[in-house]
Amino acid sequence: MWMGVYLVFGLYWMTAYLDYQCQFVIMVATCSYYFNSTKKAEGSAQVLLGFKSGFYHCGSIAFGSFFVAIVQTATTFMGYLKYFGLAFGTASKASTGGGGCLSFIWDESTLTY
Repeated sequence: MWMGVYLVFGLYWMTAYLDYQCQFVIMVATCSYYFNSTKKAEGSAQVLLGFKSGFYHCGSIAFGSFFVAIVQTATTFMGYLKYFGLAFGTASKASTGGGGCLSFIWDESTLTY
């Protein structure tokens, strides 16, 4: 069971890291376009600068995506507990009620901002 949790956590961490790395490259390219533009001429979006900056800041991006992966893994684990508590009916009322209460509190919309 713990190997599955570890693999799910790794999957969430890798996908969050790749997502945020791509967003970072797009943000740097957009900012370089905006600040290189003048009233007389359009600027150029420097995508290569985004990749270089992304390599420089990869530790910060990995650190932030680590916390996102923790939240997603905990949310998946609580949904797992809630599902198996309700599906088989063998769990106690405390575990199904507790899983439902925790999944309500630990909702993605609550933790977004």
